[in-house]
Amino acid sequence: MKLRHAVLTAALLSACSPGLDLYTPPDARDYVALCARERALGCQAILPVLSTVQGEVTVLLVNGEDEPEITESLAGKGVSLNDFLTSVEAEEYARANIFLASELRSGQMQTLDGKTHTVECRLEGGTELCRIDGGIEGFNKLEGLNGRRGSVYLMTGLLPF
Repeated sequence: MKLRHAVLTAALLSACSPGLDLYTPPDARDYVALCARERALGCQAILPVLSTVQGEVTVLLVNGEDEPEITESLAGKGVSLNDFLTSVEAEEYARANIFLASELRSGQMQTLDGKTHTVECRLEGGTELCRIDGGIEGFNKLEGLNGRRGSVYLMTGLLPF
């Protein structure tokens, strides 16, 4: 029994490991929690904010390594990457990348920071791709999973914060 539990735990924790995706939780909050345990910076910033909101959420994450994107956004703000998680900018980042919605839909949608964004979704090769504000684009990592609650979109970049 302990071995089975250890194997399951290893599989869960590997969900956010680069190139390794043995298990994808169908709940957006669980996905972000596991990703944060793997030390992904964006997930670590988003997790505390998720605990303050109710209902289904759609979370935007950078597809791949998020540190270069976050570092670039912090460059003009006087905050180092090392200080990011304890700064006001971490909450601003989280609020800029969370929608109170079960998924992205074409039209106008608002993030937790109160900004309205233009979302355009289309099918491409059997996958729905959504573009935000004509810039970043991505797909719902949780699409098609049984018991899906909320969405996690892996994007080509991040929204300004």
